[in-house]
Amino acid sequence: MSFRRYDAFLMHSLDMGNMEQAIWNTFHGNPFHFTNMRQHIRVEAFGTDTRLSFHVEPILLPLSLVEIFAAGPKALLVLQTLVLASGAFAAQRMARRHLAPSRLAQVAFPAAYLLFPALQAANLYEFHPVTLAAPLLFWALDFADLRRPAPFALFGLAALGTKEEIGLVVALMALWSIRRGMPPRFALVMAGICTAWSLIAVLVIVPAAQRHEHSTVTSSPYLTRYLNRGLTAPGQYVHVTPGDVVRYWVSHPKELADNVLGAPKRGYVQRLLAPVAYLSLLSPFTLLISLPSFLLIIFSTDQHMYGGLGHYSAEFVGIVVGSAILGLAWLAVYLAGRGISRRRVITVGSGFLLLMSVANTRVNGFTPLTATYEWPPISAHVRLTDQMLSLIPPDASVSAQDTLDPHLSDRGGIYLFPDTKDARYVALDVSANPIPSSPDSQHSIVVGMLDSRGWDVLFADDGLLLLRRRATPLASVPALPPAFYTFALQARPVIQFPLRVKAADGLELLGYTISRREIVNLRMPDVVLTMYWRATRPLSGTVSFPTTVTNEKGDLNGLSGQNASALAWLPVDRWKPGQIVSVTTTNMGVSATLPGIARVCLGVANGNRARVGADAMLPLRIEAVSQASGWLRIEWGRRALCVGQAPVIF
Repeated sequence: MSFRRYDAFLMHSLDMGNMEQAIWNTFHGNPFHFTNMRQHIRVEAFGTDTRLSFHVEPILLPLSLVEIFAAGPKALLVLQTLVLASGAFAAQRMARRHLAPSRLAQVAFPAAYLLFPALQAANLYEFHPVTLAAPLLFWALDFADLRRPAPFALFGLAALGTKEEIGLVVALMALWSIRRGMPPRFALVMAGICTAWSLIAVLVIVPAAQRHEHSTVTSSPYLTRYLNRGLTAPGQYVHVTPGDVVRYWVSHPKELADNVLGAPKRGYVQRLLAPVAYLSLLSPFTLLISLPSFLLIIFSTDQHMYGGLGHYSAEFVGIVVGSAILGLAWLAVYLAGRGISRRRVITVGSGFLLLMSVANTRVNGFTPLTATYEWPPISAHVRLTDQMLSLIPPDASVSAQDTLDPHLSDRGGIYLFPDTKDARYVALDVSANPIPSSPDSQHSIVVGMLDSRGWDVLFADDGLLLLRRRATPLASVPALPPAFYTFALQARPVIQFPLRVKAADGLELLGYTISRREIVNLRMPDVVLTMYWRATRPLSGTVSFPTTVTNEKGDLNGLSGQNASALAWLPVDRWKPGQIVSVTTTNMGVSATLPGIARVCLGVANGNRARVGADAMLPLRIEAVSQASGWLRIEWGRRALCVGQAPVIF
């Protein structure tokens, strides 16, 4: 499944691209170096060329040896999957030791580990060193429970190398091991070393890397995740310090309480414990080993962290499953003292765990067992993309768009468009989300490059564009061929929900398609809306199609004009009568502060506004619908058509 997501261009420059390049550079003698985030573009974590400026991951040093056997992101995906799978053996060992003679327990707990949605999501969400903390911490816990100092230290130190806060987790595990019979002197020394490492990583290594000659980061770029984003000034993230965060929460106690105790965080805790049937609560001291990681997430205001997916919750999985094993063992002993058979308790508990695990992965997982399971298609557009990238020499410097970046990351110079300063080639897919650019910005930059006559067009088809820098200017400005525009001008578009809506004089909507994006790293995946418009006469002026996500309680994300790529590259005054133009929005977030039903709505407005109100939109009239038209509702004084619903559940 990881390979399929990679092959379908569903991975990103952040982090698959820069992880692979950092490992490639480490193997070639330039540790932790990467180039696709060097441009300071006022987005968190940019303006640096070393991973040490925001994360300390020394495990990249031994991991770079994978380049001996195979280069490229797929080698990292194989390595990550194999290491994660090994945690099932730690689960089996602990279950056999504490829950013998139950064979069911030796199946149920490894299954619970492997079916844990947070683990599946971490494995599918590209590659991150901290994902490897899941099995490494589990093995460390297993050996700590066995009172074996050497292997505990080996796996504990390996886990420590995956991310800076893991040292504190291993330190707590070392203290916990004293209760299991570990020699106190060893445990205290281990705890001291691990705590010191985390402090050195955060207080010394990261600040030193931020003072690197190429770095413009002046403090941890992730500290803004602990502020109310609605009250944070634009660009403030580069100046936020831990003291700023503490002062903010002290002066905003209500926001702090709402953040920590609100529905999103309660839902997060529930999703962390449900995969193990809440048995972890019966071994609270074991569960508390993860307290440093838990506090980082529970105080965060970033949905990527508290959603429980991506790589952020991987470090909990081994501890949660291990504490569930010990919790069931305690329950069996406790009830045995009250006349209930220990074996029966273990059998019933293991059976309930297996049932809960399968039921939970059915709802929240990512395997074929999951009700919403998706197998990404390899489309003709994907095959064209592979064809385009094959034209780039393996050692050439490239500025690439977000989803193309990971496929070009085995080189010393890979830059994230619009950073083109040192690039010999520029590879774009204007039909995809143009982050960190906007569609209009991307279009204007490319037009400027072509107008300079300093770039050849090597490939242009279906929204894919490959440019090559020239040593001497061209005699004339190169033109893009008609094939380039087929991403918006499909010969026979497949419309998921057909209908007919008259939007303005000479403009009608023929239907729409809704898809979800960022499925493995967002609890509520983004919505992408594709609208199919047709001009019935020549159009003039500028028209935009603002879209929004709302619910019954009001506007969730604001009414924002989605200046989609189709409109940037093919404005309405170039539409031919009778021609169907597909207009796809950028990713729209569904997450909200309140649970409910999110509605995706669209409209039509004169002008190319970055932000419009309902009064600036044109009236709509539904002229034809069918059973296949989907859920529809006209709102805002007949100026917005709501075309889809999605539940928002925490």
